[in-house]
Amino acid sequence: MKLDKREVGISALIIVTVLFIVGSFISRIQEKQAALQIDLYALAGKNNHALLTINRPDEFARSFLSQPSRYQLFATYIPEIFLSIISENRLSAPLLIAFHSHQEAVLYMRADKKQGQTIFQTTMSRQYGPYTPLHQEKNGTIFYFLSDSGNRFFGYFQQEGIWVASYSRKLLEESAERLRKLKTAVSVEPKNAPKQRKSSQAPLSIEIEAEALRLSVRQTDSTLYKIPNCRIIADLHSESDRIYYFSQLPYAADADTLYTRIGDTLALRIEHFFPEYRIFNQTTVKGPEVLFSGYGIIQSEAGNSIVKPS
Repeated sequence: MKLDKREVGISALIIVTVLFIVGSFISRIQEKQAALQIDLYALAGKNNHALLTINRPDEFARSFLSQPSRYQLFATYIPEIFLSIISENRLSAPLLIAFHSHQEAVLYMRADKKQGQTIFQTTMSRQYGPYTPLHQEKNGTIFYFLSDSGNRFFGYFQQEGIWVASYSRKLLEESAERLRKLKTAVSVEPKNAPKQRKSSQAPLSIEIEAEALRLSVRQTDSTLYKIPNCRIIADLHSESDRIYYFSQLPYAADADTLYTRIGDTLALRIEHFFPEYRIFNQTTVKGPEVLFSGYGIIQSEAGNSIVKPS
């Protein structure tokens, strides 16, 4: 059977199309596999004073960003462009925000090229207009910058299935350098690569230096006891108009009588951030750790309740 030129052309076109689809699919699979091997906590580095992990971005947007008062609370500490990216895009993978000095922050998340394009089209083009971002290459990484108010530039880059954004060019370049080193560590010595932190089921987790919370208790003899400068990790849930939090500290016997008062201080701090809630808290010593837990009820519903969390 003899094929004419038209049939040969169509067959070749079909083959090329199939190869392109398969190649794109394999490329995306490889990109996602590379991203999963990169630990976002290691990528964020140690030169920060707090880390905010949004484990379930869709639930965080629904529970915390849909109400104006809660949105404004987070907008006080998180750049609004970050909140817009989270609330306007259907993000499923956990993301991380690292807070640095001078109120600078960096957003880290896993995203393939298609998701990166969606974020640009859905949020950034609306925020900054239909302008082509300025781009500059350094050490193999292409950085993109968009002009913002106040003579600032919002920058981002995407590499190895990781999308990173910040107003600080210095922090972006440092993140790109760490990403290159982490990629080498994963590909050359996978057994020695940094282990990813145990994931939390809470939609929101925060890791912050105890010093920043100023958790201290003054005894009757005027002795001031302060929590040593360690990292406090807390999980935050929201359900049926209630918020729940869980945190922990290393136990020290000489401070045994003070932990309850420290737990009360922590509850007051949370009430300061969520003034519409009345917080009920509990402090429990469990082995080498002190567990702080609590929940908040909207003030109008709390009444004179004195129920403690179990």
